[in-house]
Amino acid sequence: MGEVPITISIEPAVVRVGERVTLSCQLTDSIPSNTRVLWYKMEKGRDSPLCSSSSLGGVVEQCQDEEQGRIVGLWQRRTLLLVIWQVQITDEGTYVCAVNGSVVRQEATTHLDVTAIGYKPTLNRDLQEESMCRYTCKSKQWYPKPEVIWMNYGGDTINVEAKTNVTWSERDHFTVQSIITVPCDNVDVVCVVKLNKSKISLSGSMNEITVPQSGTCTYKGKIRGSYVKPKVMWVNPQGEDLSSLAQTSILQEKDNIFYIESSIEILCGQPPPSFVTTDGERSPRIAQQSEELQSQNKAARDAEKEELRARNDDIKVDENTAHPNLSIAVDKKSFTHKSEAQKVTQNEESFDSFVCVLGLESFSSGKHYWEVDVEKSNDWDLGVARKSAPRKGIMSLSPEEGFWALGFSFKCYWARTEPWTRLAVQRNPRRVGVYLNCEEKILTFFNVTDMSVMFTFKDCAFSEEVYPFFKNSHKESTMRICSVQEE
Repeated sequence: MGEVPITISIEPAVVRVGERVTLSCQLTDSIPSNTRVLWYKMEKGRDSPLCSSSSLGGVVEQCQDEEQGRIVGLWQRRTLLLVIWQVQITDEGTYVCAVNGSVVRQEATTHLDVTAIGYKPTLNRDLQEESMCRYTCKSKQWYPKPEVIWMNYGGDTINVEAKTNVTWSERDHFTVQSIITVPCDNVDVVCVVKLNKSKISLSGSMNEITVPQSGTCTYKGKIRGSYVKPKVMWVNPQGEDLSSLAQTSILQEKDNIFYIESSIEILCGQPPPSFVTTDGERSPRIAQQSEELQSQNKAARDAEKEELRARNDDIKVDENTAHPNLSIAVDKKSFTHKSEAQKVTQNEESFDSFVCVLGLESFSSGKHYWEVDVEKSNDWDLGVARKSAPRKGIMSLSPEEGFWALGFSFKCYWARTEPWTRLAVQRNPRRVGVYLNCEEKILTFFNVTDMSVMFTFKDCAFSEEVYPFFKNSHKESTMRICSVQEE
């Protein structure tokens, strides 16, 4: 074979603790579809298998029985991805993608480097004898082993002997403590902790200490979740907006997942304010709130819920599109994944690899809403599919292929973007609502329990009519399209 059959890559090349990293094993077109592919990590004395697939685009066996599926393998066309969520120090090391088939047997390796950026260094100053002062610099949660440098504010190294101790623990990673003694009239002292390989450093100095104003109290709010257009507010019990007094930071982690942190300082003795997060067009979500505000917010959510569910469409499935293992009920509103095929022959319209079925009616205009009972299945997907979306062979269920879907697999909720987007869901839904707005090219998924937004696809390139899409990969389980009157 003239070309290299495997291309392996890692993104990002250096990942921080707590972040996500994706390892890609891309296979060329010359590799047959019945080739076995395996991801494993090289360990001392033994190799640790992570995921494998007996064929290209086939079922991926997850070899790690970890809570919440922290390490997940999945196909993206001819690329077997290994996604590691919430990276840990122990994830650092050499990873191998191995292919084994009749045409090719080969392995490719890559190395994952993990870093942890510790806390901002803190400084303490103690008076010693003869007008000498001892500065103690401390910081923890660093990886790999950091270096400590004492400098002045101009960036020059202080020429004095330092007593530096760097220790390791599983919980705090590398902890540093460094001590220098200088004349007390020398206040031009900065402690710098740095990672030489990644050229990352944090500094601490005595002059950065701030004293809060007398008589004021500080309130802090933090929240992480899925939002369409995140906004935050601080309100007092009278409902007055105090946001102008707050300091707020909003970090977008991925698509609609945001981490919001805010603090506000008001006179002590006043009633505590409420920290309110909103989805822009949606009703506020209140972390700490008065009974009056809770009542107002519940009324707004209930009104929105009734308005949305009033759009309920009478969705039925088209049995001609169903995978052979799907048993369709007489009313065409429920479907069960059977272990054995329910029909002998397939047609051009039916799915042949994923256990899927399409809705009977297509949509190209207007607003539409339907709800699906997913309680009995632990491996499912919902959404819409273009009329021309593939139904045979390997599919990625991505917007690029004409699928806009949200699903539950590996004990986690995912938006089927490329690569998948893991979702933060506070309460497991018994039902999922699907809202399609053809004019605005928006598809939104709701947790029907509280009508919270699970995920929104925006600027969808539908380009043609779309059909409701359903997938049930949990054998002997049933999914059902519900009437909104059913509770």
